Amino acid sequence: MAQVVPSAKLIYLVRDPVEKVLRTYRHARSYADWNENRGLAAAVCKPENTYVEGARYYKQISHYARHFDYSSIMVVTSESLETKTEETMSRVYKFLGVSAEFKSPVFRERLNVSSNRLFPNALGIWANRACQKWTGVVGSGTTSTFSDKRLFPILNNNKELGKIFGIPTRLFYTSDLPRPTKTVLKSLKTALKEDMEDFRAITNRSFDEWSI
Repeated sequence: MAQVVPSAKLIYLVRDPVEKVLRTYRHARSYADWNENRGLAAAVCKPENTYVEGARYYKQISHYARHFDYSSIMVVTSESLETKTEETMSRVYKFLGVSAEFKSPVFRERLNVSSNRLFPNALGIWANRACQKWTGVVGSGTTSTFSDKRLFPILNNNKELGKIFGIPTRLFYTSDLPRPTKTVLKSLKTALKEDMEDFRAITNRSFDEWSI
């Protein structure tokens, strides 16, 4: 990318790294065909797991820093984008060299809100795998091959779906997952501490609103 567009400006959107891990896990659990059926601790507390790796911001940004000057990289937090939307967007526009005065009501829209998700329980995961074996086709994402063919629409991640064979959707889903324990939170903070210290140093920002 640096060879093709050496003058590119990059925007790195981040959030509290502990919250990032937890949200990524919730996202994975919300899709039956992702086969993420482990409990939170088993999934995120193992050394070098993909959930924690995705929240190592210094490690991620350092790959780009080898090819781009830091003045070409802007770090934006999801927290500021959510709570100070217009102010944050103005800073983004200024960084990009365009008018910082542009505003739009679209900025206030919130799409794909995670609180609206349903999570397949053990029965839902089993049913999805059984359907995969039965059809020989593996679905992907929210609208799986099963729902497209109307073979097993209950596995589509949508609260409005009705019933299949007269079985209530709620039997296959739970509306929430257990909250992380203090042990899990401590483990995540320990795993992310060194990377977070390097990230603060390289960006010269404190990120005081974060939990680590």
